[in-house]
Amino acid sequence: MSAVTREQFEEHLFGVQVCYFEVLWSVQTTLTQISARVADGQIEVRCSPTPSLEGQEICTRLATEVIEVVFDDQRPKVSFGEVPEGPGWYTLMSQDIFKKIATEVAPWRLKQGR
Repeated sequence: MSAVTREQFEEHLFGVQVCYFEVLWSVQTTLTQISARVADGQIEVRCSPTPSLEGQEICTRLATEVIEVVFDDQRPKVSFGEVPEGPGWYTLMSQDIFKKIATEVAPWRLKQGR
């Protein structure tokens, strides 16, 4: 597993957002935000708010699978709770990002809301 730089993460940001749009957002309907950061070559994904234990297992599995595919077996740290504000954190999915992506690639999902 090689280290990931912020630049590499930024290059793939939209692709990761689309993957989370397709794979995770519609499954975990209690989430309001998924964010990530790169620290010391490691990707951390934070899901908010904290879902049930079963939801945490699902989020961890799906979030990890996407990152592993996009970043050549890079295994992210997945955590739950409030996403810190500030530099270094990228919003992977929120209702606003969902609407932007759905408008472009899946307008029928706008009616479903997820």
